[in-house]
Amino acid sequence: MERFTEFELEVTKELLNIALANSADAYSKMANERILFKGYELSILKSDELSTLLHGLEEEQLYVLTTEIKGKIEGICYLVFNKDDATQAFKTFAPGQDVIAENGELGEFQQAILMELDNILSAAMVTQLSNILELFVYGDVPNYKLLSQAQFLKLIEKDHELYYKVAMNIKTRLESNKTNISPYFIWLFKEDFVDAVKSIVEKKKEGVLLKKS
Repeated sequence: MERFTEFELEVTKELLNIALANSADAYSKMANERILFKGYELSILKSDELSTLLHGLEEEQLYVLTTEIKGKIEGICYLVFNKDDATQAFKTFAPGQDVIAENGELGEFQQAILMELDNILSAAMVTQLSNILELFVYGDVPNYKLLSQAQFLKLIEKDHELYYKVAMNIKTRLESNKTNISPYFIWLFKEDFVDAVKSIVEKKKEGVLLKKS
């Protein structure tokens, strides 16, 4: 796979930062308070670096929301919550539903809350990517799974090997007066994502991406 140049990587970071801002706006409307993404970092990982995705995370069980990205660019988005962040999300959006079973399992209503959050956050990001890249791209219906760290890493490594050659790890926090969570955003794309970034760089020689309304 042809890699990004340093400049193309900076454009990709800017592109995803704009998409995250759109996602934060959507989350704010659902939470009925102003929420911002803080501490944004993007790393593009090689196949032998995927095992570092969850470095430092102590929890064994993870709540994984998976959204397929379809259209002119194909990929997959994983939105991953640990128990503490899932609990805080439930406190924000469904007070009284914030107790998670001792075995880590979620009730149907709790699962629905996380899937709706994924639908809002991922869909907002995909919409903004579609606008900036000037390509028809959309997210499919999200899927929920409770996985161990080992199971999740195995899933990521398999998807990366078989289908999606561009792996991006986004580290950020959702912060407000009441919210302070750090879900994992992990995006895998096929090579057509690299081609799309290179194309937009050619179209915008100045390297400035303006947020579209």
